[in-house]
Amino acid sequence: MVDLTQLVVRINELKGQCERLDNQLSAQQREHFHFNKNLFAKPEKSLTGYCLQVEKKLADLQHAIDSQVSSQLINHRCEALTDQFAALLKLVNQAQQGNGHIFSHHPSHQEKQLYQKLQKQYEYERRLEQMIAHSKQQAAQLYGNDKRQAQIATQTLEERLARCKSATFEVELAVREFEGSSAFIGNF
Repeated sequence: MVDLTQLVVRINELKGQCERLDNQLSAQQREHFHFNKNLFAKPEKSLTGYCLQVEKKLADLQHAIDSQVSSQLINHRCEALTDQFAALLKLVNQAQQGNGHIFSHHPSHQEKQLYQKLQKQYEYERRLEQMIAHSKQQAAQLYGNDKRQAQIATQTLEERLARCKSATFEVELAVREFEGSSAFIGNF
Protein backbone atom coordinates (compact mmCIF):
# COMPACT_ATOMS: atom_id res chain seq x y z
CA MET A 1 0.00 0.00 0.00
CA VAL A 2 1.29 3.45 -0.93
CA ASP A 3 1.34 6.02 1.87
CA LEU A 4 0.52 9.52 0.70
CA THR A 5 0.57 11.04 4.20
CA GLN A 6 3.61 13.24 3.57
CA LEU A 7 2.04 14.60 0.42
CA VAL A 8 -1.20 15.36 2.27
CA VAL A 9 0.84 17.30 4.86
CA ARG A 10 2.65 19.28 2.13
CA ILE A 11 -0.62 20.10 0.35
CA ASN A 12 -2.17 21.25 3.64
CA GLU A 13 0.84 23.51 4.24
CA LEU A 14 0.47 24.90 0.73
CA LYS A 15 -3.25 25.44 1.31
CA GLY A 16 -2.46 27.51 4.40
CA GLN A 17 -0.02 29.63 2.39
CA CYS A 18 -2.64 30.06 -0.35
CA GLU A 19 -5.28 31.20 2.13
CA ARG A 20 -2.91 33.78 3.67
CA LEU A 21 -1.91 35.09 0.23
CA ASP A 22 -5.52 35.25 -0.95
CA ASN A 23 -6.17 37.65 1.93
CA GLN A 24 -3.15 39.78 0.97
CA LEU A 25 -3.55 39.93 -2.81
CA SER A 26 -5.82 42.44 -4.45
CA ALA A 27 -8.89 41.34 -6.35
CA GLN A 28 -7.19 42.50 -9.55
CA GLN A 29 -4.17 40.28 -8.90
CA ARG A 30 -6.44 37.31 -8.18
CA GLU A 31 -8.17 37.89 -11.53
CA HIS A 32 -4.94 37.41 -13.45
CA PHE A 33 -3.50 34.14 -12.23
CA HIS A 34 -2.03 32.40 -15.21
CA PHE A 35 -1.53 28.68 -15.56
CA ASN A 36 -1.20 26.52 -18.62
CA LYS A 37 -4.87 25.96 -19.48
CA ASN A 38 -4.35 22.19 -19.57
CA LEU A 39 -2.85 22.10 -16.09
CA PHE A 40 -5.99 22.77 -14.09
CA ALA A 41 -9.55 21.70 -14.86
CA LYS A 42 -10.89 25.24 -14.61
CA PRO A 43 -9.62 28.75 -13.87
CA GLU A 44 -10.01 29.96 -10.28
CA LYS A 45 -10.15 33.41 -8.73
CA SER A 46 -8.07 32.38 -5.72
CA LEU A 47 -4.95 30.42 -4.94
CA THR A 48 -7.04 28.37 -2.50
CA GLY A 49 -9.30 27.35 -5.38
CA TYR A 50 -6.30 25.99 -7.26
CA CYS A 51 -5.14 24.22 -4.11
CA LEU A 52 -8.55 22.53 -3.86
CA GLN A 53 -8.01 21.22 -7.39
CA VAL A 54 -4.64 19.83 -6.28
CA GLU A 55 -6.40 18.12 -3.36
CA LYS A 56 -8.93 16.62 -5.78
CA LYS A 57 -6.08 15.33 -7.97
CA LEU A 58 -4.57 13.72 -4.86
CA ALA A 59 -7.92 12.08 -4.05
CA ASP A 60 -8.09 10.79 -7.65
CA LEU A 61 -4.60 9.33 -7.27
CA GLN A 62 -5.51 7.66 -3.96
CA HIS A 63 -8.63 6.19 -5.58
CA ALA A 64 -6.55 4.86 -8.49
CA ILE A 65 -4.10 3.25 -6.08
CA ASP A 66 -6.91 1.76 -3.98
CA SER A 67 -8.62 0.45 -7.13
CA GLN A 68 -5.35 -1.14 -8.26
CA VAL A 69 -5.52 0.30 -11.76
CA SER A 70 -2.60 -0.07 -14.14
CA SER A 71 0.75 1.36 -13.13
CA GLN A 72 0.74 3.51 -16.28
CA LEU A 73 -2.49 5.22 -15.24
CA ILE A 74 -1.18 5.71 -11.71
CA ASN A 75 2.03 7.18 -13.15
CA HIS A 76 -0.01 9.54 -15.35
CA ARG A 77 -2.01 10.73 -12.34
CA CYS A 78 1.19 11.14 -10.30
CA GLU A 79 2.68 13.29 -13.06
CA ALA A 80 -0.47 15.41 -13.30
CA LEU A 81 -0.50 15.90 -9.52
CA THR A 82 3.20 16.75 -9.49
CA ASP A 83 2.76 19.28 -12.29
CA GLN A 84 -0.16 20.98 -10.55
CA PHE A 85 1.57 21.06 -7.18
CA ALA A 86 4.83 22.40 -8.64
CA ALA A 87 3.05 25.10 -10.65
CA LEU A 88 0.99 26.28 -7.68
CA LEU A 89 4.03 26.21 -5.40
CA LYS A 90 5.98 28.28 -7.95
CA LEU A 91 3.20 30.87 -8.10
CA VAL A 92 2.89 30.98 -4.30
CA ASN A 93 6.65 31.48 -3.94
CA GLN A 94 6.59 34.27 -6.51
CA ALA A 95 3.65 35.93 -4.76
CA GLN A 96 5.44 35.73 -1.40
CA GLN A 97 8.45 37.43 -2.99
CA GLY A 98 6.24 40.27 -4.25
CA ASN A 99 6.59 39.49 -7.94
CA GLY A 100 3.05 40.57 -8.84
CA HIS A 101 3.90 41.29 -12.48
CA ILE A 102 4.03 37.58 -13.24
CA PHE A 103 0.34 37.14 -12.52
CA SER A 104 -0.64 38.69 -15.81
CA HIS A 105 1.81 36.77 -17.97
CA HIS A 106 0.23 35.93 -21.30
CA PRO A 107 2.01 33.13 -23.12
CA SER A 108 3.44 33.72 -26.57
CA HIS A 109 2.05 31.88 -29.57
CA GLN A 110 5.13 29.63 -29.61
CA GLU A 111 4.72 28.84 -25.92
CA LYS A 112 1.04 27.97 -26.35
CA GLN A 113 1.81 25.69 -29.28
CA LEU A 114 4.53 23.82 -27.42
CA TYR A 115 2.42 23.19 -24.33
CA GLN A 116 -0.63 22.24 -26.39
CA LYS A 117 1.46 19.78 -28.39
CA LEU A 118 2.88 18.30 -25.20
CA GLN A 119 -0.60 17.94 -23.71
CA LYS A 120 -1.80 16.18 -26.88
CA GLN A 121 1.14 13.78 -26.69
CA TYR A 122 0.29 12.93 -23.08
CA GLU A 123 -3.31 12.33 -24.08
CA TYR A 124 -2.26 10.07 -26.98
CA GLU A 125 -0.09 8.05 -24.60
CA ARG A 126 -2.91 7.71 -22.08
CA ARG A 127 -5.38 6.55 -24.73
CA LEU A 128 -2.91 4.06 -26.20
CA GLU A 129 -2.21 2.65 -22.73
CA GLN A 130 -5.94 2.19 -22.19
CA MET A 131 -6.32 0.52 -25.59
CA ILE A 132 -3.42 -1.85 -24.81
CA ALA A 133 -4.94 -2.81 -21.45
CA HIS A 134 -8.30 -3.45 -23.12
CA SER A 135 -6.68 -5.46 -25.91
CA LYS A 136 -4.79 -7.62 -23.39
CA GLN A 137 -8.01 -8.27 -21.48
CA GLN A 138 -9.74 -9.37 -24.66
CA ALA A 139 -6.83 -11.60 -25.69
CA ALA A 140 -6.93 -13.34 -22.32
CA GLN A 141 -10.52 -14.43 -23.02
CA LEU A 142 -9.90 -15.77 -26.54
CA TYR A 143 -8.48 -18.99 -27.92
CA GLY A 144 -6.70 -20.18 -31.03
CA ASN A 145 -6.54 -17.93 -34.07
CA ASP A 146 -8.69 -15.23 -32.43
CA LYS A 147 -6.22 -15.05 -29.55
CA ARG A 148 -3.31 -14.77 -31.98
CA GLN A 149 -5.05 -11.93 -33.87
CA ALA A 150 -5.71 -10.11 -30.58
CA GLN A 151 -2.04 -10.53 -29.58
CA ILE A 152 -0.93 -9.09 -32.92
CA ALA A 153 -3.29 -6.14 -32.39
CA THR A 154 -1.83 -5.64 -28.91
CA GLN A 155 1.69 -5.75 -30.28
CA THR A 156 0.80 -3.17 -32.92
CA LEU A 157 -0.61 -0.88 -30.23
CA GLU A 158 2.53 -1.34 -28.12
CA GLU A 159 4.66 -0.35 -31.11
CA ARG A 160 2.50 2.74 -31.62
CA LEU A 161 2.91 3.57 -27.93
CA ALA A 162 6.69 3.27 -28.21
CA ARG A 163 6.68 5.70 -31.17
CA CYS A 164 4.33 8.00 -29.28
CA LYS A 165 6.62 8.01 -26.22
CA SER A 166 9.55 8.84 -28.46
CA ALA A 167 7.62 11.75 -29.98
CA THR A 168 6.58 12.91 -26.50
CA PHE A 169 10.22 12.89 -25.41
CA GLU A 170 11.11 15.09 -28.38
CA VAL A 171 8.37 17.58 -27.46
CA GLU A 172 9.52 17.55 -23.82
CA LEU A 173 13.03 18.38 -25.00
CA ALA A 174 11.68 21.26 -27.10
CA VAL A 175 9.76 22.56 -24.07
CA ARG A 176 12.90 22.36 -21.90
CA GLU A 177 14.90 24.21 -24.54
CA PHE A 178 12.21 26.89 -24.79
CA GLU A 179 12.01 27.26 -21.00
CA GLY A 180 15.78 27.71 -20.94
CA SER A 181 15.66 30.40 -23.62
CA SER A 182 15.26 34.12 -23.12
CA ALA A 183 11.84 34.01 -24.84
CA PHE A 184 10.34 32.16 -21.86
CA ILE A 185 8.80 34.49 -19.28
CA GLY A 186 7.22 31.82 -17.13
CA ASN A 187 4.48 29.28 -17.26
CA PHE A 188 2.79 28.13 -14.15
